[in-house]
Parts: sequence; structure tokens; C-alpha cells
Amino acid sequence: GLFCKIRTCPTCQWRRAQESARQLEQVVAAHWEGAEAWGPDGIESRVTASPKDRALFLTLTAKSVTAEELPAEVTRFYRAFDRMRRAKRFMGFCTSWFRSLEITHNPKTGLYHPHWHVMLMVKPEYFSNPSYYLDQSPEKREWSKFWAWALDIDYTPIVDIRVIKGSQYGRMNDTVRKAMRELTKYCTKPEGFIDVRGDVYTVKPEVLRALHISLKGRRLFGWGGK
Repeated sequence: GLFCKIRTCPTCQWRRAQESARQLEQVVAAHWEGAEAWGPDGIESRVTASPKDRALFLTLTAKSVTAEELPAEVTRFYRAFDRMRRAKRFMGFCTSWFRSLEITHNPKTGLYHPHWHVMLMVKPEYFSNPSYYLDQSPEKREWSKFWAWALDIDYTPIVDIRVIKGSQYGRMNDTVRKAMRELTKYCTKPEGFIDVRGDVYTVKPEVLRALHISLKGRRLFGWGGK
């Protein structure tokens, strides 16, 4: 069937999320198991297997903003992620990454909350090498400080970092697949701009407009590394 491909369309978002999850599973499997890309003259490129690399789930946030501030804040998020991924320390421990943008809307405050969902593939020595490891314990919050540096802000943002369980074996499993579905879900939840009362659906035009302007022309999913 035909799809409108508008970023905020619930049907098109669902379709895009399904396809992206499938692609991400293939890429992660290639990272762990190795892969070859074939061309007309034989093998064009080869991905070396890295079965010992661990998969981490990272969420990067900042303070919520108004509709007027949202486009500039989204631009700042993209620039900050690029700054972070190019940092010497990040490049030292991260071998591959995938990131997706999500924006939530709070109907009570009227504010918007952009944040990154990120999957990191890190070297097995990440946890034992002090020059790699970023301690996100309440006492140190090193990931938060790292992200604050990338964003160039004067407060410590909320950051969540956790190991994807089962990823230490370097093979695909249901837990890893669930994390991938979380990573590739809607860029903005339909309930953030659609009111549903029985069989009646009402769109909030001011919210839809703010999201449309902020997401227009953006690359919502990004890949890097191996």
C-alpha cells in the first residue's frame, strides 16, 4: 500500500520502526559474527567478527523546552552527539553505535523533551580499563558529565546507561531484540498529540506543528563504527 511518509504519521512510524528493527538486528549480528559484502567482482568489504564486544543501552536527556525552543534544541542534540562520538575517549572504547531521536510532549506543562536512545558496542575491556570506563554511579555520574560537556551546558543532565543482558555471549537473543525494538520505536508517541475518546480522534494542531517543524529534514536514525 501507499504511505504518506510524514514523520508524525502513526502508521508510517510503525512501518519505519519495524523495518529499522530488522535492519539493526542484521547489523548487530554482523558485528558479533562477521559479514561480507559482495559485489560483481567478488567480496567488496568484510566486517571482522567481534563476539566479545558488549552491548550497552544509553539514554541521553536534557531539560525540557518550549515549542519555540524545540527546533534549536534538537539541532543542539545532533551537534552534541557528534561532538561526543568524536571524542578521543569515546572512540577508544566504542566500536559501533546506533542512535535514534525521540521527542515526548507533556500535556500538563506544554513542554517538549527530546532525548537520544543509543546502542553502544564496546570493547570487552571497557569495564576494566579506567581510561575507558565511565562510572555513572550517583557519586560520580561520569556519563552525565560527559554528555553535559558535549551539550555545553552548566548543569548535570539525567543519563541512563545499562548493559543489555545476555549480550556478553555475542549472540542474538530475545533480550537484545527487545532492546532493539525500544531503540527503533516511534520518534514521537502518537498519544503526545492525539486525544482518543471512544471512537473520536482529535489532533492537537499546535503540538503537531511543533513536532513537524522540529523533525523536518532530520535523520532520525544514525549508525557509526564497524
